[in-house]
Amino acid sequence: VMENYVEVNGRPTAASNMMLNFLLRDMFNFKGMLVTDYNEIYNLANFHYTSENLTEAIFDSYNNTSIDMGMVGIDTPFPSMADTILAQVESGRLDETRIRVTGARLMDLKQKLGVLDGSPVPKRNTSCMFACDSHRASAFDAVRQSLTLLKNDANMTTTGKPLLPLSPTVKSIAVMGQACDNIGLMAGGWTIAWQGTADRIGFGYGSTILEALTARYPGAMITYDQGCNVTEGSTCDPNAVKKSLINAAAAEVVVVCLGETHYAEKPGDIDDITLPGGQIGWFQQIAAVNKNTLMVLVEGRPRVLAGIADLAASVLHTYLPGPSGGEAVTDVISGAYNPSGRLPITYPRTVNNAPLQYNRRMCANSAADYQPQWQFGTGLSYTTFALSGLVCSEMMPIGWACSVNIANTGTMDGAFTALFFARQLWRPIAPEAARVVGFQKVFVPAGTTQTAQIMVSINSVSYFDEYNCEIGFDAPIDITVFNTDQTSNVTTQVAGYAFRQTSCTNWVGLWQANTGFNYIIPTAPPSASKSELTEAYFISSVVCFGAGIVGTVILITWLRKRGNQKAGSLLEPTAI
Repeated sequence: VMENYVEVNGRPTAASNMMLNFLLRDMFNFKGMLVTDYNEIYNLANFHYTSENLTEAIFDSYNNTSIDMGMVGIDTPFPSMADTILAQVESGRLDETRIRVTGARLMDLKQKLGVLDGSPVPKRNTSCMFACDSHRASAFDAVRQSLTLLKNDANMTTTGKPLLPLSPTVKSIAVMGQACDNIGLMAGGWTIAWQGTADRIGFGYGSTILEALTARYPGAMITYDQGCNVTEGSTCDPNAVKKSLINAAAAEVVVVCLGETHYAEKPGDIDDITLPGGQIGWFQQIAAVNKNTLMVLVEGRPRVLAGIADLAASVLHTYLPGPSGGEAVTDVISGAYNPSGRLPITYPRTVNNAPLQYNRRMCANSAADYQPQWQFGTGLSYTTFALSGLVCSEMMPIGWACSVNIANTGTMDGAFTALFFARQLWRPIAPEAARVVGFQKVFVPAGTTQTAQIMVSINSVSYFDEYNCEIGFDAPIDITVFNTDQTSNVTTQVAGYAFRQTSCTNWVGLWQANTGFNYIIPTAPPSASKSELTEAYFISSVVCFGAGIVGTVILITWLRKRGNQKAGSLLEPTAI
């Protein structure tokens, strides 16, 4: 496990007894090796500013946590860190047992990897350990399954038919955009290099979208224009834009790849999530000269599209598909593979309504508050599905066994991801508008019906109260399965199941034992009889009345002693 840079309530993870001892080791029972993120121990002194100096940073981290290894840069002198730890152990400040436990975990890992068998690196157990053909095949399959068709509107094309899949007899295709001919942009950051790379040499396999389309449609005339740059803050070359518009107008179909440059971590932070580099205005011009335009999004995060998705006939989200992206995207475009991906995020429509969560509270569910570009779970197919027979059978105290029938009413085989959402109608802690409680991907041949089945546990619809106790509430719960069009859905209702976690008080006790924080759960006051309450109210009324008289006398006496005539006039009977 690797801890990261965050602070929880101001406490950096690298020095958090609560996170790395109590939660990780005690609650999650993790027995393996724990490593820091880059330079995180020294960051306690020069980034988080919770330690006085580097020596104290080492002590704070090892004394408060169960960290076994500090990830450091090449400029960090290892001997100085080791010498500091040794000195703190010898002085008795740092417990020697703590270091021995860490050493045991490290040696155990090396033993499991075979490093102690005379080899400085793990020995090969098979003929291939990394980037094997089987690994690449699995990656390719994962990419194809993840590709998400967000729009395929027949009303937007000149033929009155959906643009995708492209006809095998298409005569001309205008391919545009940097990401259509750049494996590095499809791979993103942490590929070959920290920030990624645009250098093709680093990739030993794979193809670009342009290359794959060219191979797949040998009879079509295919042109390519880079168009606008995807770099943040860049502008478009007017001559390049002009040339691309000429090719777009002459083509039967236009494929435009939009996105962003490769990035990772802090250098990838941006101030504006709007699609960069003038791509928005460029796409507007392309759509104006050719209605048969496919938008291919190649991005590692949602970039606001400022309305241009409405101008596209089809929209395909590829995320960061990697070196396999060219072939996978072309399989979907050509219809060799029927898309089945579902959007794993809520895609924002504007900058100001990001970020959005599908599991928002009901109070944030009004039309003005929730207007995404695409909802969580959106994902179209080249075939059509009909849902029916959603049934949930009670199996307490476990939960509900739910199933739904999925009929492929189209002409193409396809996979359907059945997403089961739950919404409790009311409860003491405000309920979510929706919550995924399970899913199953089912392959449904054309003209057949298959069944998706899941188990909805009582924990998947519970909530945690103010004292971190898990609660099940007995109000009704709607279970819904959304279709690919997000409209022809099916819903059933189950009775909520009431329960309360019995160990939550013990959890608070563990918190206190590990943090020293005295966390007291409020208890209800003892009940009182009606006569006792009446007597209490009478006594309190007499006391308050008497205190008021005494206070008034003291005030009058003080004002008169000051000889304030104006104030005195106010104390005359008529004035009073």
